[in-house]
Amino acid sequence: MFGKWGITARLLLIPVVSAVLLVGALAVMAVTQSRSDDFDRRVVAKQLGEARQYASLLDRALRLHTRYLDLATARMASEMGPREQSGVNALLGETLDLQAEIDDLRAVAQFGDVDRIAVGQVSEDLTDFQDVIARLHDPRTVVELRGDVVESNARFDRIGMGLASLIGSAQLRSDTAYHALQKELRRSRTAVATVLLAVIAATVFAIVWSRRTITRPLRGLATALRRFRDDPAQPVQAAATTRDEIGEIASGFNELVQTIQSREQALEQSARMLREGNGKLRVEVMERVAAEARLRRSQELLEAAQSAGGIGVFDLDLHSQLLRGSSHFFAMLGLPPGTSTITQDHWLGLVHPDDLEALATAYGEAINQGGSYAIEYRVLRPDRTTCWVGGSGRVIVDEQNEASRIVGSIIDITRRKSAET
Repeated sequence: MFGKWGITARLLLIPVVSAVLLVGALAVMAVTQSRSDDFDRRVVAKQLGEARQYASLLDRALRLHTRYLDLATARMASEMGPREQSGVNALLGETLDLQAEIDDLRAVAQFGDVDRIAVGQVSEDLTDFQDVIARLHDPRTVVELRGDVVESNARFDRIGMGLASLIGSAQLRSDTAYHALQKELRRSRTAVATVLLAVIAATVFAIVWSRRTITRPLRGLATALRRFRDDPAQPVQAAATTRDEIGEIASGFNELVQTIQSREQALEQSARMLREGNGKLRVEVMERVAAEARLRRSQELLEAAQSAGGIGVFDLDLHSQLLRGSSHFFAMLGLPPGTSTITQDHWLGLVHPDDLEALATAYGEAINQGGSYAIEYRVLRPDRTTCWVGGSGRVIVDEQNEASRIVGSIIDITRRKSAET
């Protein structure tokens, strides 16, 4: 799946995923904290308000009962005066106010989670308590007043127990809310811990994944490079398992290694062929040098023999009209030492005019018939001296059976011609 991703994208994926997960964790923590704070303030404030309200009612009921006892004691000691009558009326008014608050609480209890039975009982007891207070306006004996006080104590005890029950109920609901808050906090902590573990797991996975997809291929490529550096001739190939930049580098490296090794093999083969060619050439050169040495020795021996016998040899190429001869041949023609080649016209120009026609005839017949010739003729040397020579030659034909060369020789017969005359 990630093989098509480049190295840059994969390296960027690690911090991006970590950042996204961290932001998610922070968001979960923020939402959880906000919910917890709101829940805490709302529930605790409500339960504290109820508890304070019940405690306030209990305190007011206690003060009302205390004032009643004071008024009842005063009534038993003497007749009710205006002052006592005013105190009873005020006590009844406050009791009515307390009754109104209890009734409001009772109305709220119809829709809320307040103990409706306890609130109703407290309201009924307050009504009875108001009746006991109202009796202070009536003519009462001491015994009746003492009975009213006993009844008042009983009513107050029931009112106190009812309010205490409401306070306990509020505390119980507060404890329940507290436990719910703790549960919410545990759930939020679990969610945050889960997200953080996911961040850690994602980071570890990204590290392992990057090691597998980046570090390991790079290590393999480095190993292949070292092997190729140590021994360029051995077969080396980097594993190109991915299609990213590393895969392209590995493929390029493999192609480069194949190209270099192919060129090295070609160079090695060329060097081997060159060494073999140089060896053969060295043998040929040595053989040619030896052959030239043998040829020089043969020429030297031939020259010595020709000089001793007074014979000069020549080789005339009929196509190029060039004549090559021995040193003794050119010496008899009176040419300078070192001359090795002259033209056919130059040679015929050295023949005595009186003998030129006879030589040309013999020369032409030999060429036409493919045979040989032998003739005596005079040579006019450049120093104006005359030399008689006996010349002979043989025509050499080529593959087409056409005359191509004349190989022949001349010998100095000047002494014999002088003797004959």
